[in-house]
Amino acid sequence: NENKKIEKNEDKNTEIDNNIEIKKDILITEEHEEDKNKEIKDSLITEDSEKIGNNNIVYSKLGLNLNPEIGFDEPLLKEDSPLIYNFEKELKFKFTRKNLIETFNKFWSLDNYKKVWDKDNLIIEIREEGSDFNNEFNLIKISYRQLKKELNMSTDIKMIVDFFYKPSLRILWDNVLKNLEILEGDKKSNYIISTWAKSPVFFMSERESLEKRFLFKSPEEKAYYIMSSSIPDELFPQKKDVVRITNYCNYYKIIDENEYIGLYSLNQADFKMIIPQFLINVTLPTTTKNWMNDLEKFAKEVKYDINTTELIYLNEKAKDKK
Repeated sequence: NENKKIEKNEDKNTEIDNNIEIKKDILITEEHEEDKNKEIKDSLITEDSEKIGNNNIVYSKLGLNLNPEIGFDEPLLKEDSPLIYNFEKELKFKFTRKNLIETFNKFWSLDNYKKVWDKDNLIIEIREEGSDFNNEFNLIKISYRQLKKELNMSTDIKMIVDFFYKPSLRILWDNVLKNLEILEGDKKSNYIISTWAKSPVFFMSERESLEKRFLFKSPEEKAYYIMSSSIPDELFPQKKDVVRITNYCNYYKIIDENEYIGLYSLNQADFKMIIPQFLINVTLPTTTKNWMNDLEKFAKEVKYDINTTELIYLNEKAKDKK
């Protein structure tokens, strides 16, 4: 009996020791994963400097220019930045604010656009031949003008810009979005953004876009530009069961037109599925108009201070719905 007791105690001690070792292994594994994740994060956001002439330009590890003041001819990306997509490398596309504006104006004035919608302050045109970036997918041109007084008394272009680019505000009104997240950059003018969209139509699953984005004022400071294009997929792991699209250009110009606010956009994307042209022509006006209505409705329901970014709902019922 004594021997059996001793054996039981030894077995129990062995089990305790094994459990301790297992827990240690779990802790070590968790710490290793934390360290690994930290290393990945640090590798993305650690700043790197480069001397060019008299300027000391600070870049992120992925090559985003992080300087708070960037001239219109200065690079927004390092020449060897991994954020540059293949089609941009082939065209030797220059990432400066000046070149982005010139590209916007060039694409805007192309011929062979077909008008598919023209009413309710909204014009939608489609160029089936695409653009210099790609000639396989539609280049979509959207013009939207709204009277300031039809929104609310505090409306200006900076307010609309903030509604567009600030994730905390965009998610409040954009019913198409499931999630919006800035992954790297200065979070104000040059950054990488993940946009996870719900299915816009019944035949399309959820889509994600991963883009480098540049936000800046025009030289005359009457307009803001929000200019995006995709980054290579391998830089960030794809979400499970979500298709990642390629945006060749996702350009917005928001301009003060005295009594009006003008919103003009150009978009060309590969949605990674075959969509018949007639279906695009039919569904695009409806989805775009609904999206514009959501923005307009939100602008009417809130009072927004662009200096403090304080948001006040004018209608408590509207706030309760969020």
